[in-house]
Amino acid sequence: MKLLKLVYLQFLKFKGLIIKGKNVNISFGTNFGNINNVVINGNYFNNKFCSILAGRKSKIIFKPSVLIGPNVTITSSNHDTSKNISFMRQKWTEGDVIIGSEVWIGANSVILPGLQIANGIIIGAGSVVTKSLNEEYSIYAGIPAKFIRKRI
Repeated sequence: MKLLKLVYLQFLKFKGLIIKGKNVNISFGTNFGNINNVVINGNYFNNKFCSILAGRKSKIIFKPSVLIGPNVTITSSNHDTSKNISFMRQKWTEGDVIIGSEVWIGANSVILPGLQIANGIIIGAGSVVTKSLNEEYSIYAGIPAKFIRKRI
């Protein structure tokens, strides 16, 4: 009975998440924002304590076969940065985030709004992705994330 209760509670926690495919593993401590705007296309694994924060008007889309390390943050919305307005009163900026197939996002990485990550990319641990990564089957790392080399 305890196991059934736990499974039911987990289902309620992720109610509204759009899952299109099998083999979806969401680890302990994962936090979703605007869960109805998150789309997972199967063969997905995220490790502990990730934050997947879609905006009210923007989506986060995971193509098939995505591996995400612990403590990763992906967001599709952010505050604007005008200097004459308090941060608490800034307007929101939003943009869809699309993560391609066969992508591995290393631990403690951050992916900002409005970006696309091409197929087969590896993002090194601790990276901050501030621009779209378009070179398929490549490795990017750093702050901000930069091209390191093609995968062999």
